[in-house]
Amino acid sequence: MSFATGRELGLPHYRLHLLDCGAYLHDLGKVKVPLEILNKPARLTPEEFAVIQRHPSFGREMLEGTWMKPSGLIVEQHHERLDGSGYPFGLAGDEILVESYIVAVADTYDAMTTDRPYRKALTPEEAFAELNKYAGTHHLKEVVKAFFSAIRQVESRTL
Repeated sequence: MSFATGRELGLPHYRLHLLDCGAYLHDLGKVKVPLEILNKPARLTPEEFAVIQRHPSFGREMLEGTWMKPSGLIVEQHHERLDGSGYPFGLAGDEILVESYIVAVADTYDAMTTDRPYRKALTPEEAFAELNKYAGTHHLKEVVKAFFSAIRQVESRTL
């Protein structure tokens, strides 16, 4: 979905390639997070959440020295938010790569529409409403709009 969203936004081929790698590897750093934190069925403690907040940087560090290094910033920024409320650095606005905004929207949609140990999945319609609610504060409006368009195109091809 990230690739389709990037294509919808008209990203050039080389940026689509970096986006594709970054999207596939966005949670790579979670391999350095203890399983008891990742699979905890209850609310995380502040200390546990601090460990989770390090996974984007862990992922970027793991890509250093590989041919995928250029996708490392996408991985590191995928939890940053337009209004500066994200992590790991609290970046805002144009400090964040558009590719990272794309991965964030796709990841957020996936998280909301997937059952978790601590809650049931939302319907696609509920997830769309939630993404729309945060378009312009957490996510770039144009990325949310392109994501919706990309999902509609993919769904129309699979029907």
